[in-house]
Amino acid sequence: MEPTVYNIECLSADYTRMPNRYAGAHVFFLPGLTDDLALKVRNSVAGRHVKRMEEVFIDFFPTERLVYSLDNPFSSEIFFNRNCRDLVNAEVTKTAQSIASVCATLGEYPVIRFQKPPKESYEASMLSFMVASAVQREIDRYARHAKDYPPPSDGRPRSILLIADRSIDPYAPLVHEFTYQAMAYDLLPIKKGNKFMYMSEKANGVKEETEGLLHEKDAEWVHLRHLHMQDTIDSLTAKLEKFKKENPHLVDQGTQSSVSDLQDMIAALPMFAEMKERFALHLQMANECMELFQKKDLNAVADVEQTLATGVAADGRKAKGITDEMIELLADAKGVLDNKDKVRIIILYSLFRGGLIEQDYEKLKFHCGLQDIDIQVIRNLQLIGALTVKAGPKAKLNKDLLLPRFHGAASGDVYETSRFVPGLKNVLDNLIRGTLSPEQFPYTRDDPSMDAEDFSQPNSLRNPRQRAVWAKNPTSVQMKQRMFVFVVGGVTFSETRSAYELSSQYSKDIIIGGSCTLTPITFLRNLSRFAAPRNQLGLPMDQPKPRAPQFLFESDRETQRHQQAQAQAQAQGQPLSQRPGAPGSAVPNRATPSPGLNGGKEAKDEKKSKRSKFGKLFK
Repeated sequence: MEPTVYNIECLSADYTRMPNRYAGAHVFFLPGLTDDLALKVRNSVAGRHVKRMEEVFIDFFPTERLVYSLDNPFSSEIFFNRNCRDLVNAEVTKTAQSIASVCATLGEYPVIRFQKPPKESYEASMLSFMVASAVQREIDRYARHAKDYPPPSDGRPRSILLIADRSIDPYAPLVHEFTYQAMAYDLLPIKKGNKFMYMSEKANGVKEETEGLLHEKDAEWVHLRHLHMQDTIDSLTAKLEKFKKENPHLVDQGTQSSVSDLQDMIAALPMFAEMKERFALHLQMANECMELFQKKDLNAVADVEQTLATGVAADGRKAKGITDEMIELLADAKGVLDNKDKVRIIILYSLFRGGLIEQDYEKLKFHCGLQDIDIQVIRNLQLIGALTVKAGPKAKLNKDLLLPRFHGAASGDVYETSRFVPGLKNVLDNLIRGTLSPEQFPYTRDDPSMDAEDFSQPNSLRNPRQRAVWAKNPTSVQMKQRMFVFVVGGVTFSETRSAYELSSQYSKDIIIGGSCTLTPITFLRNLSRFAAPRNQLGLPMDQPKPRAPQFLFESDRETQRHQQAQAQAQAQGQPLSQRPGAPGSAVPNRATPSPGLNGGKEAKDEKKSKRSKFGKLFK
């Protein structure tokens, strides 16, 4: 459990009633257990019953094979909102403890590098340095106290940890990405990180709402998630066509079946239940993504976005007439773009131009039908170092205030709507090849190359006992070097995809994570709160301190009596929250966060019955 006063009081409550609920307690705290809190446990009524008390380094969430998250949606406000300055140091420490836990769990003692802006041009410019320094302290502290850390070498090259913040690439959270995973999380109502609700038709013809889960155990999801949507569709269609050939008695070979026809066919075949579970979810998600792609005319949106982000047109020439194209796009003659779509385009245009004057924003606000909060979102991007506002029409651009641009344009055979390359991918590519600038990305300690450190040679600090049970003998398998990446303020799906691509290209394990996982909507929502008053943020640390619930102090007889009263109240239709002395009533409700874009209103899901036919919709 988390090392908090509240949790310690709840633990103590179990030993204030007679008889005690447990004979003894083995207590495992997440990192952050201070001496004062440890003393509070020992001096509490539970103290003499505690058999074991330790810290466990699991304060992070592995979301994919090479991806982790701290799942902290409030970190961006704390780090970038000026009204939260007094919370920054504590948040840096908490973040560093979690990053150190990732490294310690995998038995790695990495060399640490961090992003260093050329000038302290914005308040949070020292953020990456602060987090990197704190991680170095935490991991050094762990090495001093842990008997088996750092572990002996197992032949794996020494790992590297790169700390960056969201200023490394303000484009990546905004550009429409058309790989399956990124597109789905951008356009579809995926809840709680991996749950998608959709209507499925059962064998009896009855439609019911089904919960689909997106996780590592779904082989189809793992295979498809980083493919361009067109390639995803081609893959699904090819597998279904293969199914038709292998089962000619089940389908009419003389007709061309649409994907929707095949989906309905599979749903009607109980003997293919496993196949139905694997494909129905992804067919539905792909269907809805493509319907929204057509409805919002995202092909036209992507053409403008890609030119603004890369600085060149699809034919490789210098962008000309892009302002007129953007204005025409924002006019939205078809009425298919919402305010969030328009804000994304305007931000990209502002970054492309090195900022706009306030009069231009007023014109765009009127032209697009935006609200004041929408324009404030664009201004707030300056708090992460991006220049979006100019002082005046004749003001000269101060290049010293511009952040280095690490993103670029892809070369070779790529979709025109997917030319943008995230800045973090280019940075990692240079890191792997040994060409990353030590001025832009210095070490927390001296450059190890000065001590003849060779990162291509075995020097791992990974514990060999932590190898997976299926791992082969290390003498017969090349031990891949691990590279850890952490983005303060959140990591995008285009960046996690890049980590997988580089891992495959260079035979590395690039393990990437961030304060949270960013979608375009969550990024805009975070931006909308960067200038909000502290009392509107609803931060957990600003809420009244909770007290241990009363039911923890009750005897078994009292608990049974309350449970009977609850059942009686339910039978009579009385809300449990209105019953006096309801268990848990001492715990306050969470504060409601301030509204984001468009007043925090969530778009309603549109239910369409038409069948979507996939075509070559991408250039």
